[in-house]
Amino acid sequence: MDRLLKRTLLAACLLYVPFSPNAAPVEWGTFGNWSVAVEPDRNFGCYVALRSKGDTILHFGMDLATEFPRFYLLLRNEKWKSLEDEKVYPLLFTFDSKVPLEVDAIASVSETSQDLSVGKMGGKFMLEAQKSTQLRVTYAEKEVANFQLEGATQAVYEMRACQDETEKMLRKSAEDAKQQDPFAKTP
Repeated sequence: MDRLLKRTLLAACLLYVPFSPNAAPVEWGTFGNWSVAVEPDRNFGCYVALRSKGDTILHFGMDLATEFPRFYLLLRNEKWKSLEDEKVYPLLFTFDSKVPLEVDAIASVSETSQDLSVGKMGGKFMLEAQKSTQLRVTYAEKEVANFQLEGATQAVYEMRACQDETEKMLRKSAEDAKQQDPFAKTP
């Protein structure tokens, strides 16, 4: 999909998203096995997603809904019914055959999703994913997921392009809204 078409679709979707609570993500594009989209629930942060053979989804992106924007990383699988909400699960992330990284993941369980959220690893994950071809995630010596990371560099590039474009459109939308109200107070 070319850039002009992406911009047009994104602009059209963003016109309606702010009025929808719990709005669905707005797709930016698919690049190899990776999906890139805008997540309205995270204050229009963009993310990349990758599915493993066992249907675990790796979800990595920008969370702009916090006071200080940050990267976030989560693993999602609807089969993980035994996860306990807010429980900490120690995981090992092994990129290729490198030394495993120990990470704590916090479970978030709702009627519609079962997630493991990994804090304080976003930037490191992004760098490692771009240099590696595989990510194996384990818990208590059991495999949680095995991701093939081919195309990660392009996916991260597209995530950044998506974020830049989204921010431009949101700024323009805010400027246009100010111009439409002749009674608005100016600072």
